[in-house]
Amino acid sequence: MPRLYYVPRTRSSRVLWLLAEIGAPCELIKLAPEERKSAEHLARHPLQKVSAMKLLITAEKAEDKPGRSYSFRMGVKFTKRPGNFDSSGECNQITAEVIAEDKAQLGCAVDCDGGGISVELTKENKTTLVRLDRIRIWRNNKPEEEGLDLSGGADDRIFRLDRASLNQCKTLVTDRKELAAMRTLKK
Repeated sequence: MPRLYYVPRTRSSRVLWLLAEIGAPCELIKLAPEERKSAEHLARHPLQKVSAMKLLITAEKAEDKPGRSYSFRMGVKFTKRPGNFDSSGECNQITAEVIAEDKAQLGCAVDCDGGGISVELTKENKTTLVRLDRIRIWRNNKPEEEGLDLSGGADDRIFRLDRASLNQCKTLVTDRKELAAMRTLKK
């Protein structure tokens, strides 16, 4: 009999609902939110590569075109590889049609075919969905070294990131002027 490990009030409720609708037998195992990061639970997901992710999207007024210019910086920690890894690049502009549909979605890419990510803000603007196909990342912000490709796998293709304070994203900022500007913003 299949087993479903679930955390109440998360997306796993959709799977619970589906199983109930089709009448599929399933063993249900309820987890507390903090149990998702336990060694026991992580052992159930041997294909999981990424243990933590941060994403910083910045917007600037574009001088040569209407609207804003977006860029991203993503930080990654692996489950079985020490160190901090990151990537960065440009994102496409949000169009009026997307705003009218009540969702914001960006396609973000790394230069020189370094892959990219798709970023979608949820309607309530509290969480972000990051869809990963393939992206080039580097250890400790050193793009002059040979990077490695992070490809979305069975256990890490879509990530749900909760909104965090700017203070938690300081490690993703490499420009001193940007860091100084962040210090002047209200937390």
